[in-house]
Amino acid sequence: MEGLPEGLTREEEERLREFNELFDRLDKAWADYFSEGLRAIREWERFRVGLLAEVHRLSGMLEEIAREREELEIKLELGLVDAERAKRDMEALEERSKRIERRLNAIREFLNGIDGRASPHKRRLIFELAPGESGVKARLEELKKLKEEGLISDEVFESLRRELEATG
Repeated sequence: MEGLPEGLTREEEERLREFNELFDRLDKAWADYFSEGLRAIREWERFRVGLLAEVHRLSGMLEEIAREREELEIKLELGLVDAERAKRDMEALEERSKRIERRLNAIREFLNGIDGRASPHKRRLIFELAPGESGVKARLEELKKLKEEGLISDEVFESLRRELEATG
């Protein structure tokens, strides 16, 4: 380290060097955290969109199965289908419904788990965007700059904007 103050003992000089090295490592770790945090959030938000689309698709399939069940019950009541065939079809629909519900629940659990893990990191990153500024407006402006510079995607921008507005 250059420019050690005069008058320090060797031990104090050594400790000063140690503390400077420690804080240099912390500065690097924080910079790495910030860039990796933005990257992780960006990738999660992109992947999350696909999971949400799958939730929507599977929910639609469950609605269709419910309609098919209702139609089958009506056909059975009207005598348009025999009881044995209706029973087999209902069992097949029930099994299909259970498989879809298991997948849907697994995806929702996955979404909730990662959303829960991502949330505190989003908050930390938001507050790092405009250090020294306490206003939501200043942080939103910094967030917009990151988006305009291409450092974060539209999805990450929207996600972080919602988090920021919820804190303000």
